[in-house]
Amino acid sequence: MSILVPFKAKLMFTPAKSVVAAIFVSILTLITTAPLFVPFGTETFVDTTTNTTFFILVFEESLSSMESFVITWTGCSQVFCLAIIIISNAMLLWGLKKSNRVWVSRHNCPTAGNRYSEANNRARNVASGNIHEISVLHGPTERIPNPPPIQTNPASALRIAREKKIGRMVVILSGIHLASYIPTVVGVCLKGMKPEFRMTSRSLASVLETLNASVNIIVYYQMSTRYRETLDRFWAKCKRRSNRVAPATTADT
Repeated sequence: MSILVPFKAKLMFTPAKSVVAAIFVSILTLITTAPLFVPFGTETFVDTTTNTTFFILVFEESLSSMESFVITWTGCSQVFCLAIIIISNAMLLWGLKKSNRVWVSRHNCPTAGNRYSEANNRARNVASGNIHEISVLHGPTERIPNPPPIQTNPASALRIAREKKIGRMVVILSGIHLASYIPTVVGVCLKGMKPEFRMTSRSLASVLETLNASVNIIVYYQMSTRYRETLDRFWAKCKRRSNRVAPATTADT
């Protein structure tokens, strides 16, 4: 929804609803990974050298089946989410292109604008008595005064420019997200097909996930006016607070 209708999603998801959605997603993520912790058990281990008893976690026999289930579920959900992101971006680009084409045809082509407003012009002319019948070979015809040319609405132009900017930002963020998480999805699928495959902590997927989080902040700051203003106010407030604390610390010393 945030990709298809970014403006409506911004109005629908208030801060309270965003918190509820984040909590719901976190709980859903925990539920999907919880089966991995079910096969663990505890055993006692006695260290004879120090005469100390330890409780340790051990793997049960059903760990492999649970791990296969979680990997399959995670892989399918990630593939589904990536497909939804790709389809949503394609629909967003198509919608922006269509709305831009309609707007240009209405405001830059007088004939298209006249055809669009022909019914309204006819109703106004009938009400004002500006329609006159003239005789031609094929019968009576109405003479309708030409309507004035439609002028470009600055508000509409501003709205189209804003929609383009938001659409470009959404597409860039989605592209970065896809480029960052496609290796992870491929790795999960390979792990499901080949259990001996392992993704280490130094893998390319981990590096791309870190870059994704960092680049998102930069893109938001460059392209979102509200985000930039909010972040600037936050840093200005932190700077003022640090400036107030610094003289007090100097006076105490």
